[in-house]
Amino acid sequence: MLFRCHTLPRFSCVFWLTDLQVFLPSEVVVDEGEDAALPCRSITAGQRVKSAQWRRDGEVVLELNPPQVTYGNDFESRVSISSDWYQRADLSLTIKRVHLRDQGVYFCDVDKTERHRSAVRLRVRETVPKSLTSTLKPTLMVSTLTLNVCFIYFHT
Repeated sequence: MLFRCHTLPRFSCVFWLTDLQVFLPSEVVVDEGEDAALPCRSITAGQRVKSAQWRRDGEVVLELNPPQVTYGNDFESRVSISSDWYQRADLSLTIKRVHLRDQGVYFCDVDKTERHRSAVRLRVRETVPKSLTSTLKPTLMVSTLTLNVCFIYFHT
Protein backbone atom coordinates (compact mmCIF):
# COMPACT_ATOMS: atom_id res chain seq x y z
CA MET A 1 0.00 0.00 0.00
CA LEU A 2 1.43 3.40 -0.97
CA PHE A 3 0.81 6.68 0.86
CA ARG A 4 1.88 10.09 -0.37
CA CYS A 5 2.08 13.29 1.64
CA HIS A 6 2.85 16.77 0.44
CA THR A 7 4.56 19.40 2.54
CA LEU A 8 6.23 22.67 1.64
CA PRO A 9 6.96 23.32 -2.05
CA ARG A 10 9.77 21.18 -3.42
CA PHE A 11 9.35 18.62 -0.64
CA SER A 12 7.27 15.49 -0.65
CA CYS A 13 7.41 12.14 1.01
CA VAL A 14 6.33 8.64 0.12
CA PHE A 15 5.50 5.89 2.60
CA TRP A 16 5.28 2.22 1.84
CA LEU A 17 3.12 0.32 4.27
CA THR A 18 4.22 -3.27 4.23
CA ASP A 19 2.75 -4.69 7.40
CA LEU A 20 -0.33 -3.54 9.27
CA GLN A 21 -1.54 -5.52 12.24
CA VAL A 22 -4.82 -4.76 13.95
CA PHE A 23 -5.55 -6.44 17.26
CA LEU A 24 -9.08 -6.94 18.44
CA PRO A 25 -8.64 -8.28 21.95
CA SER A 26 -10.81 -11.06 23.25
CA GLU A 27 -12.37 -10.28 26.61
CA VAL A 28 -12.19 -12.09 29.93
CA VAL A 29 -14.47 -10.93 32.76
CA VAL A 30 -13.96 -12.10 36.36
CA ASP A 31 -15.02 -11.02 39.82
CA GLU A 32 -12.49 -9.35 42.06
CA GLY A 33 -10.58 -11.95 44.10
CA GLU A 34 -11.10 -14.78 41.59
CA ASP A 35 -8.47 -16.27 39.27
CA ALA A 36 -8.35 -15.17 35.62
CA ALA A 37 -7.13 -17.25 32.66
CA LEU A 38 -5.97 -15.15 29.70
CA PRO A 39 -5.69 -17.28 26.54
CA CYS A 40 -2.64 -17.32 24.26
CA ARG A 41 -2.01 -20.21 21.88
CA SER A 42 0.83 -20.43 19.40
CA ILE A 43 2.11 -23.26 17.24
CA THR A 44 5.38 -24.35 18.82
CA ALA A 45 5.84 -27.84 17.35
CA GLY A 46 9.00 -27.98 15.26
CA GLN A 47 9.82 -24.35 16.01
CA ARG A 48 12.39 -23.00 18.41
CA VAL A 49 10.75 -20.47 20.73
CA LYS A 50 13.30 -17.76 21.48
CA SER A 51 11.17 -15.95 24.02
CA ALA A 52 7.61 -15.25 25.05
CA GLN A 53 6.19 -12.48 27.15
CA TRP A 54 3.02 -11.07 28.57
CA ARG A 55 2.78 -7.26 28.89
CA ARG A 56 0.21 -4.78 30.14
CA ASP A 57 0.56 -1.02 29.60
CA GLY A 58 4.06 -1.65 28.22
CA GLU A 59 5.17 -3.29 31.48
CA VAL A 60 6.35 -6.90 31.72
CA VAL A 61 3.93 -9.20 33.53
CA LEU A 62 5.80 -12.43 32.72
CA GLU A 63 8.78 -13.02 30.45
CA LEU A 64 9.93 -16.45 29.37
CA ASN A 65 13.45 -16.90 28.00
CA PRO A 66 13.76 -20.68 28.25
CA PRO A 67 14.56 -21.91 30.79
CA GLN A 68 14.42 -18.61 32.73
CA VAL A 69 11.16 -16.95 33.84
CA THR A 70 11.02 -13.29 34.92
CA TYR A 71 8.03 -11.68 36.64
CA GLY A 72 6.91 -8.05 36.65
CA ASN A 73 6.33 -6.00 39.77
CA ASP A 74 3.20 -6.96 41.72
CA PHE A 75 2.83 -10.17 39.68
CA GLU A 76 5.63 -12.44 40.93
CA SER A 77 3.57 -14.65 43.23
CA ARG A 78 0.30 -14.27 41.29
CA VAL A 79 0.96 -15.25 37.66
CA SER A 80 1.87 -18.50 35.96
CA ILE A 81 1.77 -20.38 32.68
CA SER A 82 1.47 -24.13 32.22
CA SER A 83 4.71 -26.03 32.87
CA ASP A 84 4.14 -28.03 29.65
CA TRP A 85 3.42 -24.92 27.57
CA TYR A 86 5.80 -26.00 24.81
CA GLN A 87 4.17 -29.39 24.18
CA ARG A 88 0.65 -27.97 24.39
CA ALA A 89 1.40 -24.74 22.46
CA ASP A 90 -0.45 -22.99 25.28
CA LEU A 91 1.01 -19.83 26.79
CA SER A 92 -2.20 -18.85 28.57
CA LEU A 93 -1.56 -16.69 31.61
CA THR A 94 -3.25 -17.39 34.94
CA ILE A 95 -3.54 -14.45 37.35
CA LYS A 96 -4.45 -15.46 40.89
CA ARG A 97 -6.70 -13.34 43.09
CA VAL A 98 -7.26 -10.51 40.59
CA HIS A 99 -7.52 -6.94 41.84
CA LEU A 100 -9.38 -4.05 40.24
CA ARG A 101 -5.98 -2.56 39.31
CA ASP A 102 -5.28 -5.67 37.17
CA GLN A 103 -7.81 -4.51 34.55
CA GLY A 104 -6.49 -3.63 31.12
CA VAL A 105 -5.33 -5.04 27.79
CA TYR A 106 -2.68 -7.75 28.02
CA PHE A 107 -0.47 -8.65 25.05
CA CYS A 108 1.06 -12.08 24.53
CA ASP A 109 4.12 -12.02 22.24
CA VAL A 110 5.84 -15.20 21.09
CA ASP A 111 9.18 -14.82 19.31
CA LYS A 112 9.90 -17.89 17.20
CA THR A 113 10.45 -18.50 13.48
CA GLU A 114 7.51 -16.17 12.91
CA ARG A 115 6.35 -13.68 15.53
CA HIS A 116 2.93 -14.24 17.05
CA ARG A 117 0.93 -11.69 19.02
CA SER A 118 -2.47 -11.83 20.65
CA ALA A 119 -4.37 -9.49 22.94
CA VAL A 120 -6.83 -10.04 25.78
CA ARG A 121 -8.83 -7.40 27.65
CA LEU A 122 -9.28 -8.24 31.34
CA ARG A 123 -12.29 -6.73 33.07
CA VAL A 124 -12.61 -7.11 36.83
CA ARG A 125 -16.02 -6.71 38.46
CA GLU A 126 -15.99 -5.15 41.89
CA THR A 127 -17.54 -7.39 44.50
CA VAL A 128 -19.70 -6.19 47.36
CA PRO A 129 -18.75 -7.85 50.66
CA LYS A 130 -21.33 -10.42 51.77
CA SER A 131 -21.46 -8.82 55.20
CA LEU A 132 -23.08 -5.77 53.61
CA THR A 133 -25.57 -7.67 51.50
CA SER A 134 -26.71 -10.39 53.91
CA THR A 135 -26.88 -8.73 57.32
CA LEU A 136 -28.72 -5.56 56.47
CA LYS A 137 -32.42 -5.98 57.12
CA PRO A 138 -35.05 -3.37 56.54
CA THR A 139 -36.32 -1.85 59.76
CA LEU A 140 -39.37 0.23 60.45
CA MET A 141 -38.66 3.24 62.54
CA VAL A 142 -41.53 4.86 64.39
CA SER A 143 -41.02 8.15 66.04
CA THR A 144 -43.50 9.88 68.32
CA LEU A 145 -43.45 13.42 69.45
CA THR A 146 -45.27 14.43 72.58
CA LEU A 147 -45.91 18.08 73.09
CA ASN A 148 -47.07 19.31 76.48
CA VAL A 149 -48.40 22.82 76.45
CA CYS A 150 -49.31 24.77 79.51
CA PHE A 151 -51.08 28.14 79.40
CA ILE A 152 -51.21 30.43 82.35
CA TYR A 153 -53.93 32.97 82.04
CA PHE A 154 -54.27 35.96 84.36
CA HIS A 155 -57.58 37.70 84.51
CA THR A 156 -57.70 41.23 85.79
